[in-house]
Amino acid sequence: MGLRSEILIHPPRGGKHVTGGTIRGMVKFHLDKDTDFKKISIALIQKGHVQWYEFATKSSVNPRRTVGNRYVYEGREEVTLTKVYFLNKEIDEKCDTSTLKAGSYEHQFEIELPEEIPASISTDIGEINYSIVLKFKKPSVFSFNKVFRTPVTIYPRLDPTIPDQPVTVSLEKSLFKLFSSKKHEIKLKAELDRGYLIPGGEGKISFSVINNSDVIFSVKTELVSKTKYRDRFMVEKIVRDNPKIERKVIRACTVETPSIPERSVSSDMYNIIPVTTDLCTVRHSELISREFKLKVTLNLPMPHKNACVDIPVFIGEQPHLPNELEAGFGEPMEAPPSYWEVMTEEMSK
Repeated sequence: MGLRSEILIHPPRGGKHVTGGTIRGMVKFHLDKDTDFKKISIALIQKGHVQWYEFATKSSVNPRRTVGNRYVYEGREEVTLTKVYFLNKEIDEKCDTSTLKAGSYEHQFEIELPEEIPASISTDIGEINYSIVLKFKKPSVFSFNKVFRTPVTIYPRLDPTIPDQPVTVSLEKSLFKLFSSKKHEIKLKAELDRGYLIPGGEGKISFSVINNSDVIFSVKTELVSKTKYRDRFMVEKIVRDNPKIERKVIRACTVETPSIPERSVSSDMYNIIPVTTDLCTVRHSELISREFKLKVTLNLPMPHKNACVDIPVFIGEQPHLPNELEAGFGEPMEAPPSYWEVMTEEMSK
């Protein structure tokens, strides 16, 4: 079949596709000769998978397959979120087979993204990804169908229940000192400028510190992720195993204040938290979920033990106004080549 095709995805407002938004674009294909088709469709496909290994023990009963002396924990999910069928307008839609004449064709499309779908994520253990799939289905079972696809990265829209206002936490630490009658106490008040972070953006956390001690210390802020993985046996409730949990400190997002002098009061200190573009909260998947928190730590010298307090944060994108979305779609489709994502071709039966 002499068929060449591409999918052109319109650049979204802000450069990111966000849950609850719209993917807009155009399909272009060229036929070298008259060709019969049964269906032509374009779809948004969500795929997810996880796989990890754990050592097997003789006393455990486990339905999972083994590789050597290790159990394989794995799971997959695939969902067609949207599928649209289209052919040339001159073709009779009642016919089982339609013939397209040789030539070039274009078709604009819009795909609405549901609100409650997981964000794209890729780790060493699992992945959730999205792709726009264009399929040309031939009428004969002995003919190869043509499938074209291009990946799309989806970011989560901010949880509407999170207030767009500062979040405040407090921490007190009493220090033990031998042969000292003085009171040794540290009081910390931390204020995050808002209860969420934006991928690729920054967050500001301000501190008010009363250091009623003779200890010099600093305040460290760390962004910590907690990722949960479930395999198919956990999802289907065949076993009652706990999910695999990975906690990770995002080093690129770790910041620390200058040293706080002994017996002092500091009220103008703050940390600017950089957020890398690959970080986002992941929900609404049975296989993978990810949440974040800011860990604020009193970084004390030995022999004192550090003290910390956590601030849960959502990492996602702010929704755009309706007129912004319409304005973005109004831009011409003949944009420069760098504006387009051109998909690859594969054969499938």
